[in-house]
Amino acid sequence: SEEFNQEGNPFLKIRKNLNKDTVQNFVFYAGYMLKREFETVNDSLCGKFLEYYSNGTIETQGQFVLIPSEELTTIEEEDLLTGKITSYEVSIGMISQKHGAWSEYNESGDLIETSLYFEGNKKKR
Repeated sequence: SEEFNQEGNPFLKIRKNLNKDTVQNFVFYAGYMLKREFETVNDSLCGKFLEYYSNGTIETQGQFVLIPSEELTTIEEEDLLTGKITSYEVSIGMISQKHGAWSEYNESGDLIETSLYFEGNKKKR
């Protein structure tokens, strides 16, 4: 579907189901040059992630994993008959985190930096 970014420029987003839970996503610049390619599982980033400059060279390359989260979120429900609002906390479940080698490149395609992550934590060299 065609959407617009914050600058008002149109872009195209394509989703391809790989299986019941996994979707491969492609986001294109106006003019249909590939901007971003990534996979999601149940709408959370999981798997390979690639981002491209408008000239087609890779800007960022890495991988996401899903890890269990102890974070809680508050849900509010309103009883439509009484108007009473009930609040309770539930676990978010799984969250996306950078994992493994993440590389950043300049527009010429030269490697700027590679960082290592373990379940979202950047490792010191």
